[in-house]
Amino acid sequence: MSGALGEVDVRFRGMMQRLTPSERLAMACRMFSTGRALVVAGLRSRNRDLTGLHLRRALLKRLYGRDLDAEQLDRIEIALGQPNKRIETDGGASD
Repeated sequence: MSGALGEVDVRFRGMMQRLTPSERLAMACRMFSTGRALVVAGLRSRNRDLTGLHLRRALLKRLYGRDLDAEQLDRIEIALGQPNKRIETDGGASD
C-alpha cells in the first residue's frame, strides 16, 4: 500500500500492537456484539413479530448460514429449542 492508506494501515497496526491481548479480545467482543445488534435490528425491521426462538434461529442462519452445512444448522436449531441443551465440539450434543 502507498500514500495515505498505507500510512493509516501502519498507524492502525501500531495501535493494535500496543494493546494487550486482553484489550484486543475485549475490542473484538464489543465489535461482535455491535454487529449482532445490527443484524437483530435488520431482522426485526423485516419482521416485527420475530422474537424468542424464531429470532435466535434467524440470527443463526444470518450469522453462520454460509459457514455451516444444512445438517449442522438443523442440529443447532434443534438444540436451540431445547432448554439447557449444549452443543459439544465433537459433533454430538449433550444435556
